[in-house]
Amino acid sequence: MKIFKVISVITFLIISLLFTCSFTSPKFYIKSYKYDKIEDEDSLTLKIFAKVDEKEYGYIHISKQYVTFRYYYNLSNFNKGATSVENIIFDYKDNHFLVINKSNNKLILNIECDKDIYIKANNYLIEKKKQIKDEGSRSSKDIFLGR
Repeated sequence: MKIFKVISVITFLIISLLFTCSFTSPKFYIKSYKYDKIEDEDSLTLKIFAKVDEKEYGYIHISKQYVTFRYYYNLSNFNKGATSVENIIFDYKDNHFLVINKSNNKLILNIECDKDIYIKANNYLIEKKKQIKDEGSRSSKDIFLGR
């Protein structure tokens, strides 16, 4: 009878530990980036990894119009979204890459990152914002004709 109690307590502890681990969120960080250029469109993708097992679990994708992101570890830790390039601000504080909504100053993402990756992403975002502003000053005919 005593062995049964010991086994049941050990089983309970193991199940509790597994259950707790499945709902805890791992530490995410941006490990690398990838620049893509396809015809006239280019984009920058920041790759998000989990420190637990060093596997890729998501991305932050910056294109001409949108900043989209998605990262996940399990069903309890899933985050995704998209926002216009014009409505986003990147910031860097305490080794963390911050994505902030410009209109309401709300923090959208906070992920650990090296400063050099942040600088590349922020410069890329600034360039995309300039391109949008330049296109706004051109006529629709010039945009259509690619001038």
